[in-house]
Amino acid sequence: MDDPSSHHPSPQVFLAAQRRGNLTLQQLWLRYLALTGTCAIIEIDAFLHGLATLPAGEQDKLAHTLNERLDELYRASRVPYLTDHLAPDNPEDPLAVLQRLLNRPTTPNQPDPPGSPAVITDQPD
Repeated sequence: MDDPSSHHPSPQVFLAAQRRGNLTLQQLWLRYLALTGTCAIIEIDAFLHGLATLPAGEQDKLAHTLNERLDELYRASRVPYLTDHLAPDNPEDPLAVLQRLLNRPTTPNQPDPPGSPAVITDQPD
């Protein structure tokens, strides 16, 4: 049977990604915290240098942090497709959609703010 720990990437993979992403330890740690990471900067530093381990969930958050950075840097380097069939018909900024949803009124008597998406309910009119 496979050892589950053998599927974990080594700290060297994380350190290499940090370097490819051109992130200082502080920048990496702040991005990691923004993704709900809970480890201290010294724990991240020790992990990157193979001196400590991180819980699996925290390793995943750190991996996600690094993958987002690599995507930021290298997405522009991708070769474009000739057809744009994979792009959504009406792309919207997810943050703008979230902001509109958060600004929706909470009581049924208030009208929706302009530009709010319609809500479908099962109640008859």
